[in-house]
Amino acid sequence: MERMSQAIHQAFGDGRWKAPTFWNAVTVSHLFFEDDLVLFAEASNEQVTMMNDVLNEFCACSGHKISKQKSQLLLSLNVSENLASRISGVMGISITKDLGRYFGVPIIHRRVTKGTYEKMLSKVASRVKG
Repeated sequence: MERMSQAIHQAFGDGRWKAPTFWNAVTVSHLFFEDDLVLFAEASNEQVTMMNDVLNEFCACSGHKISKQKSQLLLSLNVSENLASRISGVMGISITKDLGRYFGVPIIHRRVTKGTYEKMLSKVASRVKG
């Protein structure tokens, strides 16, 4: 996975990978979790092609395979339906509106509110009580 990270950093450094900037301060191109990978990039045909190239190069060098059936594509609400379906078709990955939870913690797509962690906190409180 270190090689994958290096390839992404190289593409970002070359200006080929256009990663989003959050809070006008932090640019995020990818995150690794155990055996999961989350990629962040601009929703465009060029970025999808570049992302596929990086992933295919990694798979060819490492012998790993990407399970596209287990993969999910989450797009910004600002991405048109037409572009979304083109991206999904090129990547071969289905689109989702909700990535669910990771180790019991909700993967947040919008603003964090009190209710975001309410279910998790009550579950932890009941376990501590018991």
